[in-house]
Amino acid sequence: MINTEMYEINKPSELTQIIFFENYSKKIYATVNTMDIDLINAIFYLTKKKILKKEIKLEDNTTKVNLLLSELADFLEKYKSGRYDKILGSLIHLKKMDVMINSLEKNKNIKKYHLTSFIHFIRWTRHKNLLNKNVVLGLDSEILKRYMHTKSFFSKMFLKIQFSMTTKYSKLLYEILKDYSGIELLHLNINDLSLLLNTPTNKQYQKWSVFRPNILEKAINEINEKSDIQVSYEPIKEKTKENPRLHVEKILFQIEPQPESRLKKLGLLDQEPELSIEEKIFLNKKKHIARQKLDKILNSEYGQKIKDEDKWIEADIKKFEEKYEAMINLDTWQSDMAKKSVEFRREYYIQLGHFLDKSMVGYDNEGYRITDMFDPSTIYTYDPKETYDTILRFVTETNILEVLEDL
Repeated sequence: MINTEMYEINKPSELTQIIFFENYSKKIYATVNTMDIDLINAIFYLTKKKILKKEIKLEDNTTKVNLLLSELADFLEKYKSGRYDKILGSLIHLKKMDVMINSLEKNKNIKKYHLTSFIHFIRWTRHKNLLNKNVVLGLDSEILKRYMHTKSFFSKMFLKIQFSMTTKYSKLLYEILKDYSGIELLHLNINDLSLLLNTPTNKQYQKWSVFRPNILEKAINEINEKSDIQVSYEPIKEKTKENPRLHVEKILFQIEPQPESRLKKLGLLDQEPELSIEEKIFLNKKKHIARQKLDKILNSEYGQKIKDEDKWIEADIKKFEEKYEAMINLDTWQSDMAKKSVEFRREYYIQLGHFLDKSMVGYDNEGYRITDMFDPSTIYTYDPKETYDTILRFVTETNILEVLEDL
């Protein structure tokens, strides 16, 4: 079960593909920092909750949102001491920026060049009580509508994970890769990636020998350490008109989900309660049944390769849980029957036959079925669950164990 305290968010694809501009007409790019990135997501997450609760109304062009600075600080788990100057400074910084959204053109319904801004205006109080100090933000309503009505082209991500990352490159790359995690493989032009990660525009950082160790690998390492996805990459060398020499032109990303054990460790999944000794034994028996089933598949004439055998076994147990539980209970029942006298077993099956309005019945150990004692091809129950339910009903309704106690 997803841990809701991780702040799950469905972020529109076009808003994970942002290039920040200080002056678009002069192609001057803006430089953002970690606070800017965290604030963007925090503001829209909190605003969406307020709209859903009908605390504020989504307007046509600009939507006014009143936020306490202490509320933002608590959400970000930063600057809780009342020194909100950095948060306010970051908001002012964001207000000055233009953003090009949908830069990778994933959402085909949006024109290629779509320039907008997040914050249209800011007003803030000079309240002496820091806890009551608030800001009124005029947010772009079109972007808010994208958050509110996202049904396709969106990244499902977790803000608590993103907040834990220390560099803006990790935060931005996490958003992009989460948006494409379903396809597993992603080719990105290195120049596009550099702009999307808000890399410094000086020539030094455009060199692969600088970009790779200082930005790309550090971001990937942090994502692999702290997030719910596992990322690897491969540089693709090509020749282009601008550079006829062989050089790194693209990057191939491979994106896979982290194993469930890792997600639990990260706190992304709620920890399951500790099982009792009896429950652990029962679970191990179910795993043994599923393991035997998998081995038959792998060793069959048309055997197939299973990428993650543990995951296959876990899924198989969930799918056939009732059947496997019945099989285990029937094994226990048969083990107990084997300890009884011949007279007990004979009378038990005679009485079971009477209970089913049949002649004397028998039991098929391999098929977990009740059959005719003298003609095993005549079958009275067809699966382990039906068999166990029948025996359980027989024992409960007839008190047969007490009746045969002296045998």
